[in-house]
Parts: sequence; C-alpha cells; structure tokens
Amino acid sequence: MKKYETTVIIDPTIDQAKIDATVKKYEEMITANGEIIETEKWGKKRLAYLIQKKPTGYYVHYRYLASADLPAQLEKDFILNANVMRHLTLLTEKKAEIQREKDSKASVKASESKADKKA
Repeated sequence: MKKYETTVIIDPTIDQAKIDATVKKYEEMITANGEIIETEKWGKKRLAYLIQKKPTGYYVHYRYLASADLPAQLEKDFILNANVMRHLTLLTEKKAEIQREKDSKASVKASESKADKKA
C-alpha cells in the first residue's frame, strides 16, 4: 500500500448537507479500498482565480494508504461529480522518505555541533 494525499475543492454554493455528503462519500470510497490516516476540512477559502465563475471553494484534504488503483477510481468519480470543482492527488511516500533523510542528517549535524562545543 502506498501513501497518498488528495485535495478536493467542492462547489461552495451547494448547501452544507450536500458538502458533508460528498466528503463522506469519498471517505467511504477510501476506507473500502484502503485506510484513511486523516481527513482535514479546510472549509471555504478564496481561490487564486475563478473556477467555474466562482471566487471561493470548499477545501477538503485526505491523507490515506491505498493500492495504486484507488486514485484512478477517485479521479473518475471526481470528474463525474458536478459538485467537485478541482482535485489533486499526490503520492507522498517518496517525499516522506526524503524528509526523514533530511531530518536524520540534521540531527546528526546537531549532535556533532554539540560534541564540538563540549570539546
């Protein structure tokens, strides 16, 4: 299983019940084919540019573990769902490994500098 992050921008002009239903639908799709690590509802935010002639969007960010075919399934549904204005899915596993390496190198440098100060 790989670690993914998906950000979805939902049409803010629909009522809150439909937004919640859309969020829940994608949570259920992810849990059926993987495991949700975290769901963040960022809420209504101003867009950098108009999308479908709308200046704002309701942002939802999912972090999850899933097989490689789930992002394609989600993308098909995002495209067919009129309430979804934009979406982006990223594979974060490699980024996390790079960050862990940077953190370990930084901790080694910090411990070396402490050792140099003591000497």
